[in-house]
Amino acid sequence: MRRRRVLAAVALSAGVFAAPAAAQVQPPSLTTDTRFAFAGVSEFDFTAGVVDDTAARAAVDPDLDRAYAVGATSTSIAVVARRADGTLDSGFAGDGSLELALGRKANAVDVAVLDDGRLRVLARTDVAASGPADYDTAIVGLLPDGSPDPAFPTVTFAGGAGNDAPGAIDVDVDGTIAVVGGTGADTYLWTGGVLTTIDAFPGANDAGVDVAFNAAGPVVLSSTGTRTAVRSGGLSTEVTVPLATSVSGAALLVHGGSAYVTGAATVAGDSDAYLARVGSTVETRRFDFRGSVFSGDQPVTGAGQDLTLVPGDPDTLVVSGFAETDRGREWGFAAFNSLERPLAELQYTDLVVPVAGQGGASGVAGTEGYVAAAGTLRDFSLETGTGTNDLSIGLGRVLIDNEKRCDLALAVIAPVELVLRGRTPGEVSVRVTNNGKRPCAGVIRAPAPWVVGGAVDVGRLVPGQTLTRTLAVGYDAPLPNDGTLELTLAAPADTALGDNVVRLRAVFSFCDLALSVLEAPPVIGTEGARRFAFTVRNVGTAPCRAAQVITRAPGVRGGAVKPYSVAPGKSVEDEISVSIVRGLKTGTKAPLAFRVVHGEDVVIANDTATSEPVVVKPGDTNARTPLRGISFSGRATKGSARFVSARTLRVARVQLAVRRLGGECRWLSSARGDVRTVDESDAGKCDEPVWVTVKGTERWSLRLAKRLPKGRYELRTRAVLRNGLAEGRFTRSDKNLIRFRVR
Repeated sequence: MRRRRVLAAVALSAGVFAAPAAAQVQPPSLTTDTRFAFAGVSEFDFTAGVVDDTAARAAVDPDLDRAYAVGATSTSIAVVARRADGTLDSGFAGDGSLELALGRKANAVDVAVLDDGRLRVLARTDVAASGPADYDTAIVGLLPDGSPDPAFPTVTFAGGAGNDAPGAIDVDVDGTIAVVGGTGADTYLWTGGVLTTIDAFPGANDAGVDVAFNAAGPVVLSSTGTRTAVRSGGLSTEVTVPLATSVSGAALLVHGGSAYVTGAATVAGDSDAYLARVGSTVETRRFDFRGSVFSGDQPVTGAGQDLTLVPGDPDTLVVSGFAETDRGREWGFAAFNSLERPLAELQYTDLVVPVAGQGGASGVAGTEGYVAAAGTLRDFSLETGTGTNDLSIGLGRVLIDNEKRCDLALAVIAPVELVLRGRTPGEVSVRVTNNGKRPCAGVIRAPAPWVVGGAVDVGRLVPGQTLTRTLAVGYDAPLPNDGTLELTLAAPADTALGDNVVRLRAVFSFCDLALSVLEAPPVIGTEGARRFAFTVRNVGTAPCRAAQVITRAPGVRGGAVKPYSVAPGKSVEDEISVSIVRGLKTGTKAPLAFRVVHGEDVVIANDTATSEPVVVKPGDTNARTPLRGISFSGRATKGSARFVSARTLRVARVQLAVRRLGGECRWLSSARGDVRTVDESDAGKCDEPVWVTVKGTERWSLRLAKRLPKGRYELRTRAVLRNGLAEGRFTRSDKNLIRFRVR
C-alpha cells in the first residue's frame, strides 16, 4: 500500500436537484508543484559521485504533510522524506534520508504508511552469508522519526524455494498485512504470516505485482509480463485490452467495489498505458501520456506504473508512468474523475513532466489535493550525449484541481419585499448557482434574530448547476416596523464571496395590544360589581380586530362582551364590570389580573394589568312595602371591613329602582312618578335598572309627585357608600327586593 488508507465519500444532501445537461463535473487538472521543486521534481543522492540511487514507490503522510520515496542506494534500502515545500524533512532520520542495510544487499520495493504515521517498508534482501545470492522478502517497521519500530521487529520470509521478487504491500484497516511477489514460476501471497502460492497462469512464469484489500480480503494482481489477471475471493479475472497482443500489469487499486489496474498494452507494436476496471465486467481504456509536451501526431510509447486515489469532490484517480520518445523517457501522469460513469466516459487530463528519467514515475501516492510521485532520475542527455549516467532518487508533487475554485452565487427570486404577518414565517425563494469549476456545497444562514430553520443545506452543486429553495423566514425578537433580512451562503471552499450575500427589505405587519389601567376603584364589594376602566393601545403596525379585556379569578367579568377593533397607533378606552368570587375576607386585598386578548397579538408581555382593591362588605338597605304606589321608605346601614376607615364605609346615598312588571322594560325614571321605557340589555334582558336617589341615609324616604299607574311592580333598594361601592345582591329575605301592586 503506497498511500494512507482514506475513506472518500461524497454525501448528496437533501434538496439537491439533478444538474442540467450543461452542468457537470469538470475534467481534473494536473499542475506541477513548483513550490516543492522548480520543475516539480526534486533530486537526491545519498553519496556524491557515481553511486546508483534508485526509487521504486512513493507514499504520503497527510498528517505530517510529508512525502516519502523508497528504493535503494548502492546495496542498502533507501528512504527519503520531504516536506510540502520540497525540503528534506529533518523530523525523519535527522536529515530526511535513511540508509538501511539488511542482509548482504537489499532494496525497497514498496512502502505503507499506517494511520498513526508508522511505516512498513517492503524490501528484497539477499540473506546468503556467502556465495550465490539468495533473495527473500523482508518487512521493516519504522517510526515516523525514522527509527526502528520496537512493536514491529523486521520480518523476513521466503516466498518459495527460488529467489523472491516481492512486488507490493498493503495493510488492512485492522492492521493485517498482505504482501505479494513472485517466486520461481508462481505468485506468492503472504497474509498475516500465512503464505499461499498462486499459479495465476499455469504453464507460464507469473508474479504478484500488487495487492489491495477489499471487504472480502486481499485482491491480488499477477502478471507474466504479457498477460495480467486480478484474483479476488479465489476467482481470477484476466485483464484483456481489445486488439492488444500483450497486457502487462503494474499496479492495482480497489475502489467503489471494483479493481482498477494499470500497466502497458501493446497494440500493433505500439505500447500504450491503459486503465482497466474489473468488476462484474472488464472495462479498459488505452491512452498516451502527452500533456502539453507531445503533440497528437508525435510517436509516443508509454506504460502505467502505479495508480492512486485522491479523495475530494469528486474523487480523482491518478495513474503515473512514463512517456517515451526518441529523446528518452519523461514522467507521465493521467487523471480521471466521474468514476461512477463507464470507463470510456471518465473525464480525463494528462501531464508530462520533462525529467532525465530512467524508468518514469514508478510510484505515486495521493491525498487530498495532490499526489507525490517517485522515480529514478538519470544524469544523461540523449540530445547532447553527455552526462555521468549517475542515478538519483526523484520525488515530486503534482497538484490536483489546484486552480479550480468553488464559486457559489446566491440570489433572491421572490418577493421584492418580504412582508411578515405577525409571528407567521414568510417565504423567500432563492436561487443558488455554482459559477465555479469545482463541485461544492454550502449552507444558507441568517443572523439572529432572523430564523431560517437553522442552517439550510443547499447540497452539492457541480459547476453550472442551479437550484432553487423556498425558505421559511421568521423573526425571534420584538418586532420592529421594518428591517433588512441578510442571507449569507457559506461554503468553506468558496473564495469569491462577492455574490454570497443578499439583502431584502422586510416589512412587519402585526397586532400588538398594550393594556394599562385607566381607572380602578380602591375597594370592591363582597357583592355587586365595580367598574374598571382601561386604555387599550395598538403599538403594532396592523389592525387588531376582535379585542377584549378579560379577568381571571378571583375576579369575574359581568355583562355582555363586545369585541372591538384598534387601529395601528390608536387607543381605545374600555370599561368592564367586575365582581369577586365568594370567600374573600373583608379588609384584605383582592388580587385582580386583567388581560387584553387578541388571536394575533404578537407580544404578551404588555397585555396584562393588575389591581388590588380592598374587599369591603357593602351597606345594607331594608325597604318597607310601598304605600298606595306613591310613598317609599326604609332604613340603611353602613358597610364593614377591617382596616378600612369609617368615612369610607359611611352610606353616602340610598337609591331605589322600580320596574313595572309585564310587557316592555319600564322603569320609574324620577321622583315625579314618571315611568319610561328603556331598551333591554345586549343579552335581551331587562337587567339594567334606572336608579333614583331618595332622601336620607340611615332613614330614607321618597314620595312621588304622582301615584304610579295601576299594575304590578318590583322594588329594589341599595345603599351606596362614599367610595361609590353599592349594594349588589337583591333578595326578598334581605328586604331590598319587594314586589307590590298598585290598584
